[in-house]
Amino acid sequence: LEKELPLTLARSPEDLREADVGACACGRPFAAAARRPDGPRELLACIARDRRRVAGVALRAAAKALAAGVTVAALERRAASAKALRCGASSYSFGPAPLRAWLVLWSFLLTAVRSRAFSDLLSALWSGQREHVRLYLRVYAYHVASAAGVVVSFSPLPSLLLGPRCGRAPHAWAALAWTNLVVGSAASAASLYLFAK
Repeated sequence: LEKELPLTLARSPEDLREADVGACACGRPFAAAARRPDGPRELLACIARDRRRVAGVALRAAAKALAAGVTVAALERRAASAKALRCGASSYSFGPAPLRAWLVLWSFLLTAVRSRAFSDLLSALWSGQREHVRLYLRVYAYHVASAAGVVVSFSPLPSLLLGPRCGRAPHAWAALAWTNLVVGSAASAASLYLFAK
């Protein structure tokens, strides 16, 4: 990509606002005077120009999501049969769809986190201002807590570890679980967008 599309450097603040230099810097570290893609349209153009690398990343994330989905399906079958033996019901409380959608999103998020670009970002962050480090740690703690909440609420693990629970969960618990799932997914998608940008 570097050989095909040379990176245009902006030399002044006016050039930074007017020059289209961010979109062709996708896939490698940005030059010091270049700007990042400005908004979703330029980011999509950048992704389109770097489609081979992006397709490889997407395939790796999809493979991880598929492996996680197969594992969760096996655990759900075990949890459903244990519940059927204990309670006489084989239905799982929330169903597999929300958990599987969340697993796909998290497969992409974990693929980004394990990338060299994220490692470079963290190295720069740790040597930067303390406020940025604190913000990162808060966001990280939120993602961990939200993920734990999704696993407790939607996965078959609690049923397998603690035994199946007969009866439905209280409405307040279900509302809290869905709120956590939706807000956590939005935060994960926003983190992916900001990282991609």
